[in-house]
Amino acid sequence: MCEVLILAAGSIKYKFNFIKFAFNSPALLPINTRSVASFIIDFYLKHNIKVNLVINEQDTDEITNELLYYLDKINLITVNNTQSVIETLFFALNKVQNNDIIVNLVSTIPTELVDKNSYIVSNEIFKSKEYSLVFNNNFFYKGEKINEGYAFTGIFRTHKNKIIESIQKIGFKNDLMYIIENLKSELKQQKTNWIDVGHEINYNKAKNLLISSRSFNKIKIIETKGILIKSSKNKDKFIDEIKYVQMLPNDIQIYFPRILEHIKNNVKMEYYGYPTLAEYMLYWKLDSIYWEKIFLSLEQILNEFCKYSYSIGYKAYFDFYYLKYKKRINEFKKQVNYSFLFDDYIYINNNKYNNLSNLDKKIKEKILQLYSENDFCIMHGDFCFNNILFDIYSNIIRLIDARGSFGNKCKGIYGDRKYDIAKLTHSVVGQYDYIVNNIFKLNINDNKIEYIIPKRDNYEELKKLNAVLIEKLGYNYRDIMFIVGLLFVSMTPLHYDDINRQIVMYCHGIKILNESLED
Repeated sequence: MCEVLILAAGSIKYKFNFIKFAFNSPALLPINTRSVASFIIDFYLKHNIKVNLVINEQDTDEITNELLYYLDKINLITVNNTQSVIETLFFALNKVQNNDIIVNLVSTIPTELVDKNSYIVSNEIFKSKEYSLVFNNNFFYKGEKINEGYAFTGIFRTHKNKIIESIQKIGFKNDLMYIIENLKSELKQQKTNWIDVGHEINYNKAKNLLISSRSFNKIKIIETKGILIKSSKNKDKFIDEIKYVQMLPNDIQIYFPRILEHIKNNVKMEYYGYPTLAEYMLYWKLDSIYWEKIFLSLEQILNEFCKYSYSIGYKAYFDFYYLKYKKRINEFKKQVNYSFLFDDYIYINNNKYNNLSNLDKKIKEKILQLYSENDFCIMHGDFCFNNILFDIYSNIIRLIDARGSFGNKCKGIYGDRKYDIAKLTHSVVGQYDYIVNNIFKLNINDNKIEYIIPKRDNYEELKKLNAVLIEKLGYNYRDIMFIVGLLFVSMTPLHYDDINRQIVMYCHGIKILNESLED
């Protein structure tokens, strides 16, 4: 069996001057809304390779808290006070049982599996002293004079004993390429696309390559022009988004990237490289003043939306909330094999909750009670943290991936204002962005469910700011939380690619619905 050693015991924090990191471990370097370690772990698990994550002992708590989802799928190896990457590797090799070993520096996200007895270099030539380079079997080490060659990515694969013997010859140097040079007669060179997150100059390029969207199959970014190209088989999604932006009043349209061109299943639009609010929340350490500024901006946008009122009508409103929820739950039931999830009562985290069969009448009544013609205005439709871009230095805010409809019968820019507020709240209070980025742990035992979603240090602060925003906009906190609960149970079938995530979303929604509907 093959094993991978992901080396994440060093520090790359000093290399990034513009990011206010929330974590110390390089394994938790943020790539959009995920940690770099999660990308690497997913890659090797997909290839059925045993994963070992090598970390500093002092980083254990934050790693186990952050990577809860993976703890039963990987092995953690802790090191203490190692002085170089090769010393760390030497220590870790003594902790693994198999002989077929892949070594992967945490600063490189693999794009293809390394062959046996091979090492990976970039498929483009660099002229720099910032990288360790290989050219015509000559090795040039980082920090030496400027040379030209293919960058060594920090990934190689060979027999464990060969690595140990090589280390015994070269000593505990601080560059894995010394091992490659020592074994050059036995290792083949393999060129591939290099996703490098270990150098500040390449960091944003890596983030751009790994941008994903649930609504689109493919995303391409032309960096120098600031253009993003989306493609999808879902033609209706393109039409809805394009029409949405085109229908907006000019003073609202400015918050959205301009659509430059659309042909069939492709749309070309402006690209903004700002982090999303989800990334700030999950991985940055921002002072309170930044979050206060962000929530003031969100309040301003929602109030500007409200200036443009519209009449939706009771039927479209009811269909959007109640009929959609009923339809989605029926879809979810067909996707899962846990029939107990839909019993009259469900046990979550040692508490007994009413399930949807018991709550349905109250849900229907609550939806009817919350209907108000005064709440219909311009609506984004997916106003969650991951769809809000913000530059903390210029205060520029941009909104992306608008819904473009309030249900199938109400296409366009208008909808229920409460829905946008609830979407925001399900990111802040409901921890939606935690769940979709697998920052949770789930256990099912005897038809009883236990799950944990660890809270970031900023959770309580953001929750308070969110509650203040709801009050300033004139709404009741429990009413908004009711819609949040409805959101969670309704979105389950959309996450069919991960049954654990579906169950956590469903149970989280059930808890919130019970709390918001209790007398």
